[in-house]
Amino acid sequence: MTASVTVDRLEERLSLAEIDRPKVLVVDDDPLNRSLLRVVLAPTCSVLEAESGPEALDLIARSEPDVVLLDEPTSHLDFRSQALTLKMIGALAAQGMTMIMTTHDPNHAFLFAGRVALMKQGRFIAVGTASEVITDATLKATYRIDVAVFSVPRGAGLAERKFCSPWLT
Repeated sequence: MTASVTVDRLEERLSLAEIDRPKVLVVDDDPLNRSLLRVVLAPTCSVLEAESGPEALDLIARSEPDVVLLDEPTSHLDFRSQALTLKMIGALAAQGMTMIMTTHDPNHAFLFAGRVALMKQGRFIAVGTASEVITDATLKATYRIDVAVFSVPRGAGLAERKFCSPWLT
């Protein structure tokens, strides 16, 4: 039941019903998750699957999917690889590709201009821009820790950068 509701919302949000059998690439290291999404999406979409890593980026480039679902694409990556992966995701989104990404790091939301949804126990806490959603109050309510969102100037002509950090006291 939950899966069908999720697909209906996905179709509504992305207007997938207007595209003839859209290609959806599911990038997830868990084969069970990929299988579940394949079963749920197959009636309305052409589903491609990949594990995280360079192969997934190569498949995105070769297959030109309409939508890419990324489940925690930076987990288990070193700092440099995380930055390069996020840069690639941003570049693909800037080219018009629909990217849907899950992450446990709220800082990732500040890197992208699209819509952000903050969830807790399967429910949406807030939906909007990163600045609207990623706030001290929403993060504290979600994670039950003291946390603060900071803005840091980047220099002449560059936009400020926001980030969040827990207060470890």
